[in-house]
Amino acid sequence: MSSLRTRLGAVISLCWIVAIVYLAVRDPAALAKMSPNEWGDFLAGSFAPLAFLWLVLGYLQKEMNSASAQMPFAYKRKNLKTRCSNSAS
Repeated sequence: MSSLRTRLGAVISLCWIVAIVYLAVRDPAALAKMSPNEWGDFLAGSFAPLAFLWLVLGYLQKEMNSASAQMPFAYKRKNLKTRCSNSAS
């Protein structure tokens, strides 16, 4: 599942970057007229959605890893309860 999310994130990122490059190449005169402040706004607006996408994908990956890491503890707890109930009998 994580590989699917990673691939999906990579495809979305690639499409997003292609769209940004297309918009930038479509009107190069507008890019030449931009001040440094406008360049910063353009770049921040272009790449902030990608940063948020990867933040969400990373959070989902961490959640999935922590859930799978808790499985052995649940198994051990179940075995311990079984041993305790058997020794009490």
